[in-house]
Amino acid sequence: FVLGSALGLTTVGMAYELTNSDERYDVLKIHTLDQYVGSQYFKESEYEDRLEGMYKGFVYGVEEENTMYLTKEETDKKEAEANGSYVGTGIYFTWGITSQYLVVTDVIENSPAQKAGIESGDRIIAIDDILAMMSNEIEIYDKLSYSGEEKVKYTIQKKDSDKIVDVKLKSAIVETPSFKSTLMEGIGVVEIINLIDETDVNALLDEFQTLKDQGVEKYIIDLRSVSNAELDGVVGMTDIFLGEQVLFKTIDKNENVTEYIGNEDTFEGQVALITNSHTSGVIEAMIGSLQENNRVFIIGEETAGNAYVQEIKKLNDGSSVLVSTKILQLPSNINLLETPIVPDQVVDIGMDYTLDLVKNGVADSELDTQLQAAISYLNPY
Repeated sequence: FVLGSALGLTTVGMAYELTNSDERYDVLKIHTLDQYVGSQYFKESEYEDRLEGMYKGFVYGVEEENTMYLTKEETDKKEAEANGSYVGTGIYFTWGITSQYLVVTDVIENSPAQKAGIESGDRIIAIDDILAMMSNEIEIYDKLSYSGEEKVKYTIQKKDSDKIVDVKLKSAIVETPSFKSTLMEGIGVVEIINLIDETDVNALLDEFQTLKDQGVEKYIIDLRSVSNAELDGVVGMTDIFLGEQVLFKTIDKNENVTEYIGNEDTFEGQVALITNSHTSGVIEAMIGSLQENNRVFIIGEETAGNAYVQEIKKLNDGSSVLVSTKILQLPSNINLLETPIVPDQVVDIGMDYTLDLVKNGVADSELDTQLQAAISYLNPY
């Protein structure tokens, strides 16, 4: 008996000989469930959809939220993001004050949304005629994250206006910058967006040199909501600050340890990092290592405590499985599995900033309590 044929997996080149009664029972159980649900469920359901759901459920059984099965569409999106691109319509948003609309907080440059004239501060009233209300949260998020070929209709109320327009947007792959940089009170403020590989690290080094040439000696690195950094990029950025020593380690299920060693450090200057509860993944290893070495001062909220190394295995039909393969460990041997990095100075974002954001789509930087705390730390007088 060939499992690949029974489960329709021949397209991904998977076939297993069933050698014992338990395996035969498992396949029979799946077949029985499929027949019963397919014939008795009160709505029409596609076999392919049930099959995709089974794959997701099988991987979900490891009970670790970051290990998951990805459909072909999800895999394409993940691969693009791993190369530093954004996949979607280009809209960042938050819920409005009444939770009966969404407020656009940012629009990615050259994205479908920007090309259609959508701006920060615009309100999304509905998507494909589904009202943007908290009671429709699941359907709305599904529409916002859709990256297929069909166009999606956004009903938009323009900011500071009663004008309502319908805009049809199709998801696209958009190249995004590695960071944004600005000067505030003589401090170089660098907001990290992507940290993928050596290319991003070199771009950061060039930017730091540009700021240094302008006389900047103090820096704020904003890591809030950074969750998609890749191991190579994080190793490179940590190396900038720490130099020739153990930066951090990875450990697999067999307790095999890999140490990442830096080269000569290439960065000078006083640094404050800003983190929040959405700062997660490999980037947490850099934050913890810099903190252990007293190289930076951290301000903001605890990180997510979700530092895994992940690998993606692509299957022949374009789908894939994303697996957390290693945990990260600091030089002091502290494991970062479910262990958040606690800032040196805990600062909440503040209600005034949040209210300004949900009202206008863009909040005044003077209301950003975390940013202002970092500025005060670097410029105490």
